[in-house]
Amino acid sequence: MVVVADASPLILLAAIGRLDLLRLLYGRVLLPAAVYQEVAGARVSAPGAAQAAAAEWLEVVTVHTPRAWPGLDEGEASALSLAIELQADLVVIDERAGRRVATQEGLAVIGVLGVLTTARRQGLVADLRHELTRLRDEAGIWISDRLFEAALRTADDR
Repeated sequence: MVVVADASPLILLAAIGRLDLLRLLYGRVLLPAAVYQEVAGARVSAPGAAQAAAAEWLEVVTVHTPRAWPGLDEGEASALSLAIELQADLVVIDERAGRRVATQEGLAVIGVLGVLTTARRQGLVADLRHELTRLRDEAGIWISDRLFEAALRTADDR
């Protein structure tokens, strides 16, 4: 399975100590250099920097045909460019604009909530409510109550 990731899911999962879920679910995960630089090349103290740098299963891959889309930053655009080049099976991306472009390009997408619910369904997460709460409290991500409850229902973890 070819999986390409953008920076924010890596940063968010690392912030709650669950970056390992990507390895457990997908084996290796491919990153364009711009995404790796955004995550691991940033300040060493930045969330996810040390974890990403140490994760041997994260593989930095060169984008040969970079593309740009209005509203996407360099990391998002390079992740989508790489996914298109490699005909990726899945793109791990959270930003709404990036997900919209990925879908328009025929790519399957999953975000950090989808990763956590998939991990819960596969028995890799014991308490999804706890992990979602940590995303809110420790990673500082805003998750609406409706989306929070929908994730629990999706994982059948009400």
